[in-house]
Amino acid sequence: MDRTNLNVLTPDQFLTLRDFLGYRSHLAVGMRSQITIKLASQIRHLLGSKTQSLVSDVDDLELVKATYLACQQAK
Repeated sequence: MDRTNLNVLTPDQFLTLRDFLGYRSHLAVGMRSQITIKLASQIRHLLGSKTQSLVSDVDDLELVKATYLACQQAK
């Protein structure tokens, strides 16, 4: 994932990813799935059209995790 594109994530969005990944195991499966899909969709939108082809085939949860880890490393 291109780190320059990660600049579009706000600190609040980064914290949302962190919090979700921390508590997702406590959520019901259906709720966990809905939130994962929503977060992945928002990430794809934020990263823009240049990265769409790179992330379109990535599993939603893997995209959320990878985005969080990349943001964490970029700090």
